[in-house]
Amino acid sequence: MAVPAPAKAVRALAATAAALVLLWCVHFGGGLALSSPTNKGLIFNVHPVLMLIGFIIIGSEAIMSYKTLPWSHDTNKTVHLILHAVALFLGSFGVYVAFKFHNESGIANLYSLHSWVGLGAIILYGLQVIRTKSLAFGYSIFCESWNLNSHSYLDCS
Repeated sequence: MAVPAPAKAVRALAATAAALVLLWCVHFGGGLALSSPTNKGLIFNVHPVLMLIGFIIIGSEAIMSYKTLPWSHDTNKTVHLILHAVALFLGSFGVYVAFKFHNESGIANLYSLHSWVGLGAIILYGLQVIRTKSLAFGYSIFCESWNLNSHSYLDCS
């Protein structure tokens, strides 16, 4: 099964966005660092990189992988689940880096709408991944039927 043209376009746009954010943070922002005693901005530069590449791009790739990969249904489902877990981990680490930057710089946490909406998005995404991970291993028939109904309602089946 060939990859549909829209998936190719999405991947090309994602690669372009990732390259531009990396250029912005590394070249214009001075680089990336998980700890820096002198330039705290280097710590914060990790946040947009992780949120875009991890949370947005890998999360989107997880969504597309379920239908666009040429493998069996079970293999596609496993790849779908793993990519969602990686996206959740990188997104959560991106939130951690933002909190770390704020704490080390003496800036209040969660003072903007961006912070609250982002935190809500990562929490809801995490709950979704945890719920569907339990479904993948067959923990709850009730949840599985609810999941199938919600996917059908949202036309995501």
